[in-house]
Amino acid sequence: MKQHLLLSDLIHFLEQQNIILNDTQTQQLELYHSGLTKYADQMNLISTRDKSFIIEHHFLPSFYYYHYLSMDENFSDKHILDLGTGAGFPGIIIAISSLNNRITLIDSSRKKTLFLRNLVSRLELDIEIICERIENISSSFFKKYDIIVARAVASLSVLSNWCMPFLKTDGYLLTLKGENYKDELDRNLDIELNRLNPNPVWYNFSNYLRNKCMIKVCNH
Repeated sequence: MKQHLLLSDLIHFLEQQNIILNDTQTQQLELYHSGLTKYADQMNLISTRDKSFIIEHHFLPSFYYYHYLSMDENFSDKHILDLGTGAGFPGIIIAISSLNNRITLIDSSRKKTLFLRNLVSRLELDIEIICERIENISSSFFKKYDIIVARAVASLSVLSNWCMPFLKTDGYLLTLKGENYKDELDRNLDIELNRLNPNPVWYNFSNYLRNKCMIKVCNH
């Protein structure tokens, strides 16, 4: 199956969005892509179908997170947790794109965290990797993170309940959801939730982002 988008297509698009990658960052993306392709089946990193759409289904949405994060004027020098990172999305992409933030990746899969440790070493990134379920993480991690990012981990209510104890005061959760995200909310859940304004340029570039919206849940 032919991949619809190439890495070069993505890099050109990012340049148009004022996300400029240097040679080192481009090489890191290439290594990441080749590693995913090589070990996807062996380590159950992504679905078989997604192997042909790594750019559309994983790299592009991860940069979409970075697009919103970078609009935060206080984004620099933040501690960011990628919850249920899987094969490293969006955390690895955020780490490659942003040199001034601390990144922690959490996933319960031993195979995936082993892949991530090897990958991080090859990419020469300074990233903390934890193999554990979020429910079992020690309370010593509470109030530790400025920002939590998550993709397709749980319903919005469950995800919010998991994340709030780990966020610093005035921290926030950022997650990409379908347009029916309100159906995932528990009416008794008291959270400050914002649907961020969509950028049509991104979903015009790839239909994968169409009908998806970025949700920001604040901790106060």
